[in-house]
Amino acid sequence: MLDREKAPGWSLFRRIVEIDRVPNIVPARMTSDSRYRLWVNGTEASSGPVRSHPERLHYDVIDLA
Repeated sequence: MLDREKAPGWSLFRRIVEIDRVPNIVPARMTSDSRYRLWVNGTEASSGPVRSHPERLHYDVIDLA
């Protein structure tokens, strides 16, 4: 059983990707159980809650280019 007093309230995920040139489009999909903020190169690229349904995964589509 999950002890809610010890459960973390947030998580941080970081990925470093180096590219030589920026393509015309860089599609990305973002999903979350609740709220999220996506930062790219120090700029907020997207935020929200993705509207969810327990039986179907929904996601936001973001162009990172």
